[in-house]
Amino acid sequence: MMYTSGTTGRPKGAIITHGTGLLNTMPCRVLHAQHNRREPRPLPLFHIAGLNTFADPVCHFGGTNIVMSDFDLGACLELLGDEEVGVTHFLGVPTNYVFMSQHPSFETATLPTVVAAALGGAPSLLPLLEAWGAEGLALQQGDGLTETSPIGTALKPEDTLKKIGSAGLAALHTEVRVVNADGNDVVPGEIGEIWTRGPNVTPVTGSTPRQTKRASSTATSRPATLPGSARRDTSVSSIVGKTSISRVARTCTRPRSKP
Repeated sequence: MMYTSGTTGRPKGAIITHGTGLLNTMPCRVLHAQHNRREPRPLPLFHIAGLNTFADPVCHFGGTNIVMSDFDLGACLELLGDEEVGVTHFLGVPTNYVFMSQHPSFETATLPTVVAAALGGAPSLLPLLEAWGAEGLALQQGDGLTETSPIGTALKPEDTLKKIGSAGLAALHTEVRVVNADGNDVVPGEIGEIWTRGPNVTPVTGSTPRQTKRASSTATSRPATLPGSARRDTSVSSIVGKTSISRVARTCTRPRSKP
């Protein structure tokens, strides 16, 4: 059970099964997943990104997690530049990258062994992507939420510079649509609501054990559809915001209207 309050502001539990967790590791192949992957772990493991996007996939591919007691900016930059440690990957939320780019040692920082870096959890501003690009590191963006275990979309490495600001394509085994208020697909360039469906979606969520139990008793095998906000491109989506989700269950076929 992973708890989240990012979409409604009120804590609720999302059931993450072994199956949804395993399916979540598959899209991580776009981040050069390999057995010699070495990655710092600055985010808490009770957070869906810290556990399912970062730690679990590294274990799945036989890599090494370097667990940090907290997110110390200077220590993190020093770790990324230590050739003996040999960090190959770094994943975080935009806040991690913003604070590190503002640290005094950032201008002289080196990233000799880092081959890939990614971020998600919130829209990223162009200046942030450019700042890290100047250091020779193109940030791969993705989008998701706790209820999707959490990866919903991911940007391919070769599209990082061509599609700056994009959240990428639908993850493996995941369907993504960007629709208007009538539930119809929007045209390229238009902003709409993003719906995600697939076996990686949580069976049920609930803000209390009673609600979770009640949702579980009525769940079906049909995957849920979850809303967000995105601008459709010809091949990829740019996440421009998140809408509130009042409840999620496998029986829903379209999201409820925003409160």
